[in-house]
Amino acid sequence: MDVLLLRDKIAEAGCRYAASLNVDATDDWLVLKTVEEAGELVQSFLRYSARARSRGQNAQQLKRALDDEIADLLGFSLLLAKRFDVDLLPALERKWHLSEGSLL
Repeated sequence: MDVLLLRDKIAEAGCRYAASLNVDATDDWLVLKTVEEAGELVQSFLRYSARARSRGQNAQQLKRALDDEIADLLGFSLLLAKRFDVDLLPALERKWHLSEGSLL
């Protein structure tokens, strides 16, 4: 799937999510929610890497929780990209030192 199509599908889901919580998805809320998801990823990583209590989860559950938190962080990053009209592919090429046009 094209990353821009993925971004747009995630944006639609994000709108439904905010509406289901009766939240006004302001710029501040979106940035703070992204930071929250980063914290949840750290928590899942610590459990997955046996540096925090597993809370009764087995290895498969810990891996799934890690996967889910990475997906959450990616999803909210894509929401930020859409909200702030980030030209995502050129920005990724620039920041990850890829050759220009390599992601297009």
